[in-house]
Amino acid sequence: MKAGTIFGGSFLIFLGVFILLLNFGVELPAFQGIIKFWPVLLIIWGIAMLKIHNVAKIILAALSGILLALILTSLYISVVDGFGNVNIDKKFEFKNKSKVFSNSYEDPIDETIKYAELEFSGGMGNFNFDVSDNYGFVIQSKSLSIEVTKTIKDSTVKYVFSGTDVDIGESSRSVNILLGKSYLWDLELNTGASESNINFKELLLRNLKIDAGASDFKINIGDLTDSKIEISSGAANFNITVPSNVGCRIKTQTSLSSTKFKDFISSEPGVFYSDDYDDWKRKINIEFEGALSNFEVKRNK
Repeated sequence: MKAGTIFGGSFLIFLGVFILLLNFGVELPAFQGIIKFWPVLLIIWGIAMLKIHNVAKIILAALSGILLALILTSLYISVVDGFGNVNIDKKFEFKNKSKVFSNSYEDPIDETIKYAELEFSGGMGNFNFDVSDNYGFVIQSKSLSIEVTKTIKDSTVKYVFSGTDVDIGESSRSVNILLGKSYLWDLELNTGASESNINFKELLLRNLKIDAGASDFKINIGDLTDSKIEISSGAANFNITVPSNVGCRIKTQTSLSSTKFKDFISSEPGVFYSDDYDDWKRKINIEFEGALSNFEVKRNK
């Protein structure tokens, strides 16, 4: 029997079995992360192209068919539930710890909360950050599914966001994030090839850490509190606007990158200050570390 026939037969048989089990309500949670292992198919097919025994080729063909069926089943689980319904509004919520799978998530303001943390892993896409008067935290996504985990400890709430593997195409990865104005925020953003527009003029921002690759960031910072911004990047563009009524210091550790810090003076290599840094009560301290990137900071007149 030819390897191609074995591959096609095993693929169709196992794909049909897996989806049939799902349709009858059998949960297969272990499959949901297997889509990340699709490169294994390339490895198996590469081995099969080598001069090996026909029995080995038949075994590899069967394994390839099964693995491909598993990957497609994983995608099916992510998009469609066991009854054929698209998972757009499915939510699982708890009082102090919740996971939400949905295309939107709104968390009301909690008067007992003073501090908020956000860990955001966005990968590729278009991300828009702004503030909210009416909610503590809001995420809206065009993707079929997002994941938000919420935990509360003492007077601090922590949100962890990640997009799911079913996001296909940049247009499906458009995400809007609104942060509550009543909380003091610490943010950690990790993005891949993306475009981010961040408007924090009215946000109580304490710390902002960004780890980005091949990204474009436009960031607007306000004067409501002292802020520390740490940026690590590769092949990225950052355009940051800070208010003129705060003191601003910039430290850089970059290679093969361009910097543009208008209205700043340099006191030592890699360190820049606004000329009235010590005169203002509020301070914004920015640290750039990166390569092949463009960094620009300007003061809003």
